[in-house]
Amino acid sequence: MRLAAVAASAAPALCERFRRERDPAVQGAILEALAALKDPAAGAFAATLLGQPERHLELLPLAVRLVEDPEPIVRLVRRSTDARMLGPALDALGPRGGAAAVPHLRHADPNVRARAARAMGRLREAPPALIQALEDSDAGVRRAAAWAVGQARSQAAVPALLKLRSDPEARLEADFALAAGPDLRALEIYLEGVAGKNPDLRAACRRAIGAIATAALPEIEKRVDRFSPLALAELQGLYAGARGSPLLARPVKRTEPSDYLAFALSSRGDASAGRRLFAEAAACARCHAVRGQGGDLGPDLTMVGALYDRRYLAESVVYPSKIAPGTFRLVLVRTRDGNVHSGMVRKETADELVLVDPDGHTTPIRKSSIEARRLGDLSLMPEGLAVGLTLEEFADLVAYLESLKADE
Repeated sequence: MRLAAVAASAAPALCERFRRERDPAVQGAILEALAALKDPAAGAFAATLLGQPERHLELLPLAVRLVEDPEPIVRLVRRSTDARMLGPALDALGPRGGAAAVPHLRHADPNVRARAARAMGRLREAPPALIQALEDSDAGVRRAAAWAVGQARSQAAVPALLKLRSDPEARLEADFALAAGPDLRALEIYLEGVAGKNPDLRAACRRAIGAIATAALPEIEKRVDRFSPLALAELQGLYAGARGSPLLARPVKRTEPSDYLAFALSSRGDASAGRRLFAEAAACARCHAVRGQGGDLGPDLTMVGALYDRRYLAESVVYPSKIAPGTFRLVLVRTRDGNVHSGMVRKETADELVLVDPDGHTTPIRKSSIEARRLGDLSLMPEGLAVGLTLEEFADLVAYLESLKADE
């Protein structure tokens, strides 16, 4: 009770101190202190800052995170055309305010257009303007629009997404969006994906085929002679109960994790070929950086070859959940509205938890909305990463990791 009284008396004093302060860095620290107090006055005070955004440009990213009521953020999005204000406001729009982002899909700044598309992904619907954004002149906007359309699982967007696959800069996002909204028109993409090198896309395509399994089976049986051993193994697993199907009559041997491990330990591999796999086909660089290049979701691997031996490196790819430290395990969160979110903790404050998934998409969650939270059993690094590789390719990838011994 005493702590609550202290917090209640401190909040007005901090707000008054903010008004007198002219240094943005100190003002930002005051806002952080207000957030830490968990006082309702913090959100209300932050909302007043959004009413004068020109005076508080540097503080807008923090202010919009503190605002509990979405209306001030929606009003800012609706009345502003300034990219400096729109960026943080669009990022903070919740599902109820996503529609306010639609006009900004035509903004002159491609960064604003991309953030507007992402904001619309929280709507869980794909209006025509968002589908049209799949043909935007900027690749970043096209990728953001594909992600948002995927969140909506839009059937109306399927033709545009199939067309987007011819764009090398947005093909991967188009594939994920098509897999998110299973549709028989995209069956060829799913069949290609289940045998691909990207483990996340393999899993997404496997789920997509499972969702349309009955309608897809006749079409799959027509193609049974064309499948690679990996694709055939995946499909046989999906249709294990389809007695009499020619799909199950084909013998196939799946390469087991132990086979990859044994081959990597008995073969030197080609580090140069492994570097290309790391950056492109296996998509490792989306999460891991090497010498300043790549993502930051997982550990920096610049010196990994100097820290660990070949066996450990190979096992960390084959059995990521066994090897990965707790810091890089998925966190599972169930909110009071029944939704379940998973990802790695990118940021956590007294009021907000921000999760990031393997594709780099962030999900801000108000702590007051969390019903349950736990550390998952799986690593953020996907299981089965090696499955889409040949034994030789896996040995190449391990050889590249082993070669990373100096920050050159």
